[in-house]
Amino acid sequence: MKKTILISSIPVVLAIVIFLYLTGIDPQKIIPENYKSRTRIEQQISNNDLTFPQSPWPLFQGTQTRNGRSHFVGPQKPAIKWSRYFPSLLIASPVIGNDGTIYISTYESYLYALEPSGRIKWRFPTRDTIQGAPAIASDGTIYLPSTDHCLYAIWPDGTVKWVFTTMGRNSSSPLIDRDGTIYFGSHDGSLYALNPDGSKRWALNIGRTSTSSPALSKENILYIGTYKGILYAITKDGTVKWKYKLDGGTRATPAIAEDGTIYIGTRRGTIYAFYPEGKLKWRFNTGGDIRASAAIGKDGTIYIGSWDKNLYALTPSGKLKWKFNTKGVIEAPAIVADDGTIYFASIGDRIYALNPDGTLKWKGFPGMFFTPPVIAPDGTLYIGREQRLLAIGKPLPEVNILLDQRRYKTGSNLIFTISIINRAVEDYNVDLKVFVIGPNHQQISLDRDILILLPANSLKRTIKYALKKKGQYIITVKLIDSTNGDELIKKTTTFYVE
Repeated sequence: MKKTILISSIPVVLAIVIFLYLTGIDPQKIIPENYKSRTRIEQQISNNDLTFPQSPWPLFQGTQTRNGRSHFVGPQKPAIKWSRYFPSLLIASPVIGNDGTIYISTYESYLYALEPSGRIKWRFPTRDTIQGAPAIASDGTIYLPSTDHCLYAIWPDGTVKWVFTTMGRNSSSPLIDRDGTIYFGSHDGSLYALNPDGSKRWALNIGRTSTSSPALSKENILYIGTYKGILYAITKDGTVKWKYKLDGGTRATPAIAEDGTIYIGTRRGTIYAFYPEGKLKWRFNTGGDIRASAAIGKDGTIYIGSWDKNLYALTPSGKLKWKFNTKGVIEAPAIVADDGTIYFASIGDRIYALNPDGTLKWKGFPGMFFTPPVIAPDGTLYIGREQRLLAIGKPLPEVNILLDQRRYKTGSNLIFTISIINRAVEDYNVDLKVFVIGPNHQQISLDRDILILLPANSLKRTIKYALKKKGQYIITVKLIDSTNGDELIKKTTTFYVE
């Protein structure tokens, strides 16, 4: 049964301000000014909606177990579909919503929502840097950590739902369980569990966490590492089941295999494997700091990068299968595609796609990479390179609208040309839609056709239209994928009639 809940962000913010005043913290440092005017009047919530997230990549490393395994096949060849520039570095993983929206945060305080075409839908401000990836609940709520001491709950339209304030920086990427409970670690020393409405369920003092994020096993045990090098196993009611002192601090997130084995790396370069009851299974030493989380293949192979510039492939028993040397340190985790391809990047080097046997499938796009890649259902791979989000896959067609001028006389004829170029090595089957919106805001169709765009080819269409009224006109050209109905390209241009 659905129930209507009236929610306003204003009482939440006022409560936080009062709390911060009593504790001596300046609220203006952590609560964005424009939140005061943002409200959500009504939201329909079903008890059945708060389940395990079903989006293509809803959180850091894809799943509750943080195994870095995708259900989709990534690009087989290196080609850029598009890239989007941002005003600051991208250091946190992208995530993907149910509708294909890509969420990516910038180091300097903004979360962006992008359409699959790369167009920005909205951006959400925080008061400080963002170092952890957001997580998406099954109802579309986005949970965003920030070093401004806040965890933000954001509606899919980019407005604030609620804000939870901690006493320290938050760089741990949230995890959401089947009940909708949100778990994350904080630099104030606590692991938090919050209800979907933003109220605190419990907080457990485990010591400071850096970017290590909680992972959840099939047995409902939470695992998280701390800045001082302690791996905790914690029940969902906040009770410590066991803990283990590692040989060094950890920034990595635990990854959990199908058999319940927990893998985590340390700043001293050691990879640990633990049985679910807390007994050490094995350890493997690399030649450098391990900040990347492990990714786990279908056959149980563990893939993990190190600051010694190698990606390691280990058997479930801890034996080295192979290692792949790069030209840069590996900061971010690898991911494993459904066909077994391993995708990862190294800092100051490039993106790599490896076959399961460790041989190179392809490499490309030199640059500084701090984020792991993610794969969308259509096979597009998204990854942050410095201040750009790259979309790698089959290149989209290019569309240009060619006008001979920008101002016309009433009663004259508009004659314009549409140029379409396919730079991919495969055909594109598309529906072409061309329409104009005039001063009366009426949409008039000018052309509609089904096209087969051949590889490395172009075509042109010339269209004539009689201009009868003064004012502004907007020409729109759309290409729709005939196979699945997705909008590939939308191009517009404006002209005036005097």
